[in-house]
Amino acid sequence: NATVEVVVKQSPYYRWWTWPREYPWCYEDQNPYRWHYGGGQVIKQETLRTDATGKAVVTFETPANQGQDLQYTIEARVTDSSRREITGSDTVRVTQHRYYVHARPEHNILRPNDEAAIEFAAIDANDQPCQTEGNVRVTREIWKEIWLDPSGREITGAELAGLRREQTFPPLPPRPDLPPWRLKFRGYESEEILKTKVQLDEQGKARFTFTPQKEGYYRIQWNSPDPGTAPVTTETYVWVATDKSTDLNYR
Repeated sequence: NATVEVVVKQSPYYRWWTWPREYPWCYEDQNPYRWHYGGGQVIKQETLRTDATGKAVVTFETPANQGQDLQYTIEARVTDSSRREITGSDTVRVTQHRYYVHARPEHNILRPNDEAAIEFAAIDANDQPCQTEGNVRVTREIWKEIWLDPSGREITGAELAGLRREQTFPPLPPRPDLPPWRLKFRGYESEEILKTKVQLDEQGKARFTFTPQKEGYYRIQWNSPDPGTAPVTTETYVWVATDKSTDLNYR
C-alpha cells in the first residue's frame, strides 16, 4: 500500500557488442554499456499504489516504424507507510530485429590457399544466444575505375595505371577545343567465390571456413530472414596477400 512515482524515458539504443575475451575483468572499464546517453525523453509519468503483495504495474506504448532500436529506462520512487523513499530503475529494449548476428575472422590477413575461418554469433537484445540459419556469400572485391579520354575512348586497368605513373592525372586535353577527361565509373566489382547456408548451434555460434585462391580483398556477408521485418545482415572482411603484393584492390 505504498505510493509509487514512475517515470519512463525513451532514448536511442545503439548496439555495441564485443567478443568474449580471455581475461574479461581486464576490460571492464571499456564496456560500452557503461556509456551514458543523456537520460532520454520522458514519455510517461504516473503515480501508482502498490497492492497487498507490494506490486504495481506500469504500461506504455512503443512507436512503430521508428527506424531505429530504442531503450526505455523505467525509474520508480516508492514511499512506504513510514515515509521512507526507495528508488530503483531498470531498462527495456525495443529492437527492430529479434536478434543480431556478428561476424569475426580468426585472422585478418592470409596468404593464398590458407584457410579463412569466420566466427558467427547470433544474440538477442539481452545478449541471449539465438539458434538460426543464414545464407553466407563470399565475394572478391575488385576496385575499378573507367575514364573517358577527350576522344571518348575508355581507359581502365593497366593502361590507366601506366598513365598515372607517368604524369599528373587526369592530364589536360591536347587541344583547347576538346572536352576534358571524364570519370565514367569508380567502385567495386564483385567476383562471387561461393554461396552456402550456415547453421548456428544452440549457443548461437558457428565456424565457417573457405580457402581463397588469389590475393585480394574478400567480403563475407551474412543474410537471414526475420519474419515481419527486413532480413538480418552483417559482413566482415579478410585480406589475402603475398610478400610481393602491392595492391589488394581495397579503397
